[in-house]
Amino acid sequence: MMKKVRIEEAVGLPLAHDLTQIIPGKFKGPRFRVGHVISPKDIEILRDMGREHIYVIELSEDEVHENEASLSLAQAIIGDGLRISDPAEGKVSIFSESAGLIKINKKAVKEINMLGDYVLSTVHGNVPVRDGQLIASVKLIPLIGKREVLHQALEIARKFKPVISLKPYLLKRASLIITGKEIYEGRVKDAFEPRLRKKLLTFGVEVVNVGIFPDEPSRIAEAIISFAKDSDILICTGGMSVDPEDTTPTAIKLSGARIERYGSPLLPGAMTLLAYLNEKPVVGVPAAAVYYKTTALDVLLPRLLAGERISFEDIAELGYGGLCWLCNTCHFPCCPFGRA
Repeated sequence: MMKKVRIEEAVGLPLAHDLTQIIPGKFKGPRFRVGHVISPKDIEILRDMGREHIYVIELSEDEVHENEASLSLAQAIIGDGLRISDPAEGKVSIFSESAGLIKINKKAVKEINMLGDYVLSTVHGNVPVRDGQLIASVKLIPLIGKREVLHQALEIARKFKPVISLKPYLLKRASLIITGKEIYEGRVKDAFEPRLRKKLLTFGVEVVNVGIFPDEPSRIAEAIISFAKDSDILICTGGMSVDPEDTTPTAIKLSGARIERYGSPLLPGAMTLLAYLNEKPVVGVPAAAVYYKTTALDVLLPRLLAGERISFEDIAELGYGGLCWLCNTCHFPCCPFGRA
């Protein structure tokens, strides 16, 4: 229960909640924090904020303060690789502790929000994030909540735990297998290697092998088998279309790798192939990856590097949200592309 007190009579009393001050163009935030004890010098500041009264709380056994409730729920929903802020104005923010792949259980988020009293806002899941990036916020809407509702929210968190977690990138060594007779013979300069090196570097991945091969399935297959010995992931470029002379898919199969899916509902990058050779991912990358900044590879790569096994069904689900708008300025991954 809250008790309303005139500010002139509030000296010596603790605030029941944060009081926000807004100075247009300069400041917006809590001027006085919950628990702050009102002093005589605060009276004029409170008047400038449009306050004539403050509120003190007298909680019953079945009630919980907004800050305690939000903090309890935030602690319950997080898994590895995340940290939480101190509560402020009933809100707790969740941040990444390192770079990695963020995982979020959409069903749990919905169930918590269906309770009505709590707001859980998150970024999209399966997105690469930086160290210190804001991932989610938890807030109790009423100033005082019912403990019964908090217990319901905590039960949802326990059922799905972790609701939110961060996966580190586990695959650290990559091999690039560049295919194409025209590149092998030096008629065309390869554009794949520098682009892929740059992408992999952002995830801390070292390129340990690079080989350029003609469109001969047996030679490409031998390279896949050989490079796999000291690699965590293999990326084969070129030769991925339906042209009879494009033989990279045949070579990947010939290496003994099991093809999970050839063809992706992510556009650009429809001819992307994903296979596994002794559990090591082998990715066939079409020419789209040279001509477009963001393709199917950019959606799949962070998940693969985090050690996830991506299935045929996983890729099929990516058709919803799998059409890139090809914006003049690319903001991926802060966009809908690849967000099922």
